[in-house]
Amino acid sequence: MQSRVFDMLKYIILFTTYLLTACTKTPADPNTPNFPTVEDSLVTTKGATTGDKISKVIGPAGGTLSTTDGLVNINIPAGALTAATEVSITPIQNTNPGGLGTAYRLLPHGEVFKQPVTVSFKYENIVNAGTYTKALGVAYQDDRNIWQYVGASQINTTNKTIQVQTTHFSDWTLMLWMYLTPQQKTIGVKEQAAIKAVRVLPVAIDASGLLVPLVPPGKPGIPVGKQKPLESKYIKKWDLNGAGVLESAPGSSNATYLAPNNPPNQNPVTVSLQLNVTSAQVFLLSHITVLNENYIEFTVNGSKRLLECHVGKLKEGHYAVAHIVDETGEQINLHWNGGVGTHAYQLKGNGGFNTMFEYFPAGRSSVYGSFYLENPKDNEVKASGGGVTVTDMGEVSGYVEGTFTVAPSGQFNMVGQQIGTSGVTGKFKVKRTLF
Repeated sequence: MQSRVFDMLKYIILFTTYLLTACTKTPADPNTPNFPTVEDSLVTTKGATTGDKISKVIGPAGGTLSTTDGLVNINIPAGALTAATEVSITPIQNTNPGGLGTAYRLLPHGEVFKQPVTVSFKYENIVNAGTYTKALGVAYQDDRNIWQYVGASQINTTNKTIQVQTTHFSDWTLMLWMYLTPQQKTIGVKEQAAIKAVRVLPVAIDASGLLVPLVPPGKPGIPVGKQKPLESKYIKKWDLNGAGVLESAPGSSNATYLAPNNPPNQNPVTVSLQLNVTSAQVFLLSHITVLNENYIEFTVNGSKRLLECHVGKLKEGHYAVAHIVDETGEQINLHWNGGVGTHAYQLKGNGGFNTMFEYFPAGRSSVYGSFYLENPKDNEVKASGGGVTVTDMGEVSGYVEGTFTVAPSGQFNMVGQQIGTSGVTGKFKVKRTLF
């Protein structure tokens, strides 16, 4: 088994060397109209698996199960199960329109617990600093593939955790029912970003003057719908904290941020929208990072990275975006064959010039690749799903832009053993100067 992985790692190292040298509250009036209807509901796909399942057998005495990163915890009380049962948590793609971070498949699906089970999520590294926490809650995907918002039984703003109690398992996620989109974005100097205030649930002002989801009487959840513009009656004013220019019309749910000619000293800048409510000052936030040019931004194993990079043509028709190894040992290489379009990962191809992803975290104790072992006991190395999507190749002095996903990415130690898998998503924008 390890010989195949060693071959792949040797290929990565050789290729890297070549590259281095080559270049909830209920509204006061329960009869308020416009409760969610079937038409408001959004049917979404089931999220694909993005990482390893963690499981444990729990019996009538109860027990707990947590993800290895501690982001999700299940607490099953005594008496909730009548027999020893395998309980598991698997990270999956998040298909909820208001979803935050990774969603999770909790099994056994459909199990009806005799006592409520507590599911806890940590949100500190998932939501923006300053996020309006009353817009934060939990949702599950029902058997019709509709996400149902159930709010929270408790939000702890000190420990940055949110809890919900349930008597069944399904696919679950943290979500925001009202927010600015994008919540985070990276752009170049002199570029602009369109920002929108949206909601995915119907809303109303409650008796205390807060904007809250409109809860249908007697319903266990609120069906999550498509993004809709936040109504002008709830919008007070837009503001910008940082360099640049913010343009918006009074009462509009849209704004445009214009970046300055140079990266600002305060980076990212913050765009805020103050809501027109009477209870308190409530803001929705969007954080915009402004870079000169030449960046690659990606998330791997829950960690978000933003690195400077360069683009090169290694041979006719084969291109690479790379952050060449720095003093910490961190390095990323992204290769593809062809121009604009989506390019699937290959184990080998085009005379050794294949579409591939590799990432060495700081310290270089492991490497993530665009291949993995589905069963570490087998000897079969598989190409990861996903690929590199190039949206613009630009002319010389223009930009090469695109996105990429790796589903899943195998994580290997430096002797060729797979030690885990992770979903990877990212984007890049690099100035084309040499070809």
